[in-house]
Amino acid sequence: MQKVPRLIVDMDDVLADATGKLIDLYEREFGVRVTRESMNHKEDREKFPDNHDAVYQFVFQKGFFRTMSVNEHSQEVMKELNKKY
Repeated sequence: MQKVPRLIVDMDDVLADATGKLIDLYEREFGVRVTRESMNHKEDREKFPDNHDAVYQFVFQKGFFRTMSVNEHSQEVMKELNKKY
């Protein structure tokens, strides 16, 4: 019996825009807009200027994952990967 390879894909920031959702919620909650560029090369706790514990709680809000935007081309890429795996 031949083993079929499996591919496991993470949803956060691969298929859906978790970072964008966090940025939007942070701005709504604290009135400060953080840019993606300002987050580059930083550890998670350094990406937002303050209120780090509150940021980690955003993911527990009802609808957080359901309302994330889909990353551009991710659905097309998944369709192609599904043909192979």
